Amino acid sequence: MCEPTAEGLKRYPESAGYNVDLASPIPCVCKPACWVRCAGECGCQACSVQFTTFCEASGRLTALVPTSQAEEEALYAYRHPGGTEPPTIIRRRKFDGR
Repeated sequence: MCEPTAEGLKRYPESAGYNVDLASPIPCVCKPACWVRCAGECGCQACSVQFTTFCEASGRLTALVPTSQAEEEALYAYRHPGGTEPPTIIRRRKFDGR
């Protein structure tokens, strides 16, 4: 497994750069050029899981079909959550230190 990038450490500071939504923590390998709310287009599996979690929580599972209009709408909703406030990362469970 690779290590989180410096950008990953900024995106997931409470868990040392890892998305801890699954049984095995996933390192965030985002670059500074990524969206503030990356959906994994850069190849970051941690952010892809985060976007999938958003789609599940918001009832947008059809958005997981690539190149669909639903995907574009879900990406917009994910990246523009209710205005200009910085987005809050959705967490399913608390980080256990692994």
